[in-house]
Amino acid sequence: MNHQLQRPQVYRYLALGLPIPLVALVFWFGGQLLTQHLLGYAYELDHSLNADTLAKIQVQAAVLALEVEIKPHVDFTLVRAKTTDSALKVLELEFPTTDISEIEAAIAQELSLSPDIVRQLAHYQLE
Repeated sequence: MNHQLQRPQVYRYLALGLPIPLVALVFWFGGQLLTQHLLGYAYELDHSLNADTLAKIQVQAAVLALEVEIKPHVDFTLVRAKTTDSALKVLELEFPTTDISEIEAAIAQELSLSPDIVRQLAHYQLE
């Protein structure tokens, strides 16, 4: 008699447990089909991105000091501009020259300063 009581419980567990994997499989394959269908659409953009143009950054902070490291052995100059801006403390610039007059002119152009102010603020180091 115990044997007959256990058999309906097994069927009840199967009846309750079997739909769960079936529902999971339906969601799995249905999700894959829906994803493939949506990714198959061709989208057209109204505007395109220009990746070949460089962004020009304008610095509005006052420059406190300019540390200029001239590296003649690699024909390269590194400039660190210390500013009063709280978000931008130090601005680093690189120039492919070691001539002081060219460096001063390039710094003046990049930071929108006069060459006289650049000469007053610049501290040179030769490495």
